[in-house]
Amino acid sequence: MDASNNNRSGPALNGTGHHMAPADVDFSLVRGVESRLVRARAALLKESDQAFSGLAVSTNEAAVLTAIGKSVANSPTGLSEVLGVNSGFMSRLLNRLENKSLLQRSQSTGDRRVVKIALTEAGARMYIRLEQIMPNLLNRRFGRLSHVELVELNGLLERLIGE
Repeated sequence: MDASNNNRSGPALNGTGHHMAPADVDFSLVRGVESRLVRARAALLKESDQAFSGLAVSTNEAAVLTAIGKSVANSPTGLSEVLGVNSGFMSRLLNRLENKSLLQRSQSTGDRRVVKIALTEAGARMYIRLEQIMPNLLNRRFGRLSHVELVELNGLLERLIGE
């Protein structure tokens, strides 16, 4: 048996029944996984852009509207953290959405330094429309996987994220 077969048996189970990462992670395998994650994200973004093209919002703008609509975040800082973008990019996104009258910014009554973001009436309608589009969009991409595979993928991604 050569050294390249050492990692083929997969990770061992620890005492809790969870898999432990092997001591020597195969860097080329990890790079392949990373590359496929990037390509999968790119494919989903391309499909999202196509699905949202008739709505006059970009995929990034839709992500902001969705995060606000789902009450995931309501401040520029919170949105930047949730969406994984820097504050400058978030500021430009918020400016575009405000110019489209889809959201409004206001100062917090408790602390004037804090900016709160809310959907306008038009923004709330756009959020509802996005929520109607998302199931078909996601089903086209993720419908290729069985329920068991989706559950497994979700668990694996949670472990990669660290949650």
